[in-house]
Amino acid sequence: MFGLKNPIPPCYEETEDVTRFWKQANGIGKLVPYYGNHDGASHGFLRFLRDITELSPSFRACLTWMKRYAFGGVMGTVDIVEKPIPGYELNREESLPEDDKDKFIEFLASIGITPVQFAKYTCPLFQHFRESGNAYLRVRIVKVGDDWRVSFKPLHYRRVCYEWTKPGENRSLVYSESWRFVDGQFKGEKYPASYVGEDYNWRKVGDVWETVVHVANFIDESDWYGRPDIGSVVDWMFSEHKLGEHSCKVNSTEMTSKGAFAFKREYYDEETDCDHCEGQGSEKCDCGSKKRQTPFQKKVRVLRTITTNEGDYGQAKSLAALEYDEDAPTWYSMQINRDSKWFEVQIKEAAARIHSVEGVPRELTKTEMGKSGLGGNQLANLFVMTDSDTVAPVQNEWETFWSDVLNNVCEVIERDDMKEYGIKFKDRITPVVQNLKMLNGKQENTTDPERDN
Repeated sequence: MFGLKNPIPPCYEETEDVTRFWKQANGIGKLVPYYGNHDGASHGFLRFLRDITELSPSFRACLTWMKRYAFGGVMGTVDIVEKPIPGYELNREESLPEDDKDKFIEFLASIGITPVQFAKYTCPLFQHFRESGNAYLRVRIVKVGDDWRVSFKPLHYRRVCYEWTKPGENRSLVYSESWRFVDGQFKGEKYPASYVGEDYNWRKVGDVWETVVHVANFIDESDWYGRPDIGSVVDWMFSEHKLGEHSCKVNSTEMTSKGAFAFKREYYDEETDCDHCEGQGSEKCDCGSKKRQTPFQKKVRVLRTITTNEGDYGQAKSLAALEYDEDAPTWYSMQINRDSKWFEVQIKEAAARIHSVEGVPRELTKTEMGKSGLGGNQLANLFVMTDSDTVAPVQNEWETFWSDVLNNVCEVIERDDMKEYGIKFKDRITPVVQNLKMLNGKQENTTDPERDN
């Protein structure tokens, strides 16, 4: 009836120069945009995904929580274990002899890799994957004399695009800071694309080997790009952001009055009428007052005195008055939308749906608490459930990713003796659960049975 429109599509429409670029690029069959060949639905949608994931409080809370508990943040630590095999569950030892660990750490150091880099680069890769369904890691190997140096760089999904190839051909990715022609030229750097579980496609120029490892969440018909799991809650993320924006506008609005009284206009001689008594005087009334007010000002002053806490000496910020020619005072409401109940329901629903897709309970991100709080055992159970359902699988995925990368690096530098090792992210959930149960046990031991009865 009201013709309501979806406000999301205009958020990712392309500018004219970018649209022109994709038309020309598609015309020569060179680049594959994120969502096909039609106008206005390619890399503009990636920009929208980046913006909405930055502005959604619930998504950011889940992302921050996962980075902390799955990887320990950008400075997280790892353990050295037997290398996992992609796609195969192997009962690995949780820890290796210290001599084996030292040997592998020394090897990593000799090629320019430190253990802290794994968490440092996994955090942005994980974030890119959750936001867009794609993560890209550039791997570069350089030989300097008899020494090798390996470096990693996560590439943002907005800056990466596939070059079109025929089925069966090795694929290439193009990295560019801007998807447009500058002075008739397109500036981008091309890399061979590689995938976990497959032999890497290296580009060798002199003593430099390079490739980009693409991790994709293939959940639809595209065999080029992955899609994010948050696709089903994008509307709720947008709503959550807009609810916060609305609250900000309401709280910062200059409209402080809740309403206005309209009073009848009365005759007043500002040269003679005194505001404190009925006396007359050209300069000064017999009562000694020099301050003069109109009859309208007098009424407002009396109204403020009897209706506000600040009384006669303050300023009634919730009250406004106007003069007009009618007899009876009229009240005009100027309330803006402050429906707190509707706002609360909407924000909770949005947060619940986003947390559900991300697999992290709201109680753990501290965006929702029970009326009387959660007991130690209840909170511990939430941690255990989230660890088994979300944290551990995510850790296993990225442990497998890094082991695959290191395995292919060892292939290039001919260090097969190092292929048997991999990394394992630290378990940060178990200590929390133990502390919560210990705390709950102390509380139970200090409970007074008679008092509870």
